[in-house]
Amino acid sequence: MGRANRQEGGGATQQGGRIVVSIVVTAVALAFVVAHLIWPDLEIDAIALAFVGIAIVPWLGPLLESIEFPGGFKANFREVQQRIEEVKKTTDEALTRTEEVHQTAQDALSATQAVKETAQDALSETRAVKETAQDALSETRAVKETAQAALSRAEEIDKKVSEQQL
Repeated sequence: MGRANRQEGGGATQQGGRIVVSIVVTAVALAFVVAHLIWPDLEIDAIALAFVGIAIVPWLGPLLESIEFPGGFKANFREVQQRIEEVKKTTDEALTRTEEVHQTAQDALSATQAVKETAQDALSETRAVKETAQDALSETRAVKETAQAALSRAEEIDKKVSEQQL
């Protein structure tokens, strides 16, 4: 079904792709022929051919819907490509969100530092007010002592004046 849909929608593209793949496969085959002529002792065994086949498979993705290997391994190129795109999109979204969280954390850190500086300024002002209050208290005590001394002296004078009048 996937093949029929593709042929209807993109027949010219598919034909061009097949030509390219045909040229590549032919070039690889001719390269093996030339290698065999240059190095007749060079053995190309089944493992080498399997690696060549594996190397070609990813390039066949645009032309094939799926490929099945002996042993039951099957690769669906469309699904793999779609999953790759989904993973890329998710990764990009996660990266964007991470950058947003990083910026929010930076903003919070800046705000916290500003609050810390304000608190330190308030603490310094509170200490200055405390020192001023302590100085004022000391002066008030001194004035109180002076006033008590003056009151005592006034009482003494008052007492002497009362005694002299009697």
